[in-house]
Amino acid sequence: MECITVGSLVRHKPSGIIGLVTEHFMWDGDWGGFQLELTKPWRTGFAVGDTKKERPALSRRTLRVRGDDVERLGE
Repeated sequence: MECITVGSLVRHKPSGIIGLVTEHFMWDGDWGGFQLELTKPWRTGFAVGDTKKERPALSRRTLRVRGDDVERLGE
């Protein structure tokens, strides 16, 4: 298994989202974490009162995750 570094293409295991690692940081005393620049916006919900669910309440382009929640893609 290769190390995940800045510039690695990864998949967020819980959601399946693909992203590029842009930063490494300490999540807590035991785990590292990564900031991901997502390959496409990720919708996290819908606006209050939007019964047609046409508008996302929040569309994210970055995600900060714990290191064990991602896996490297490719070789």
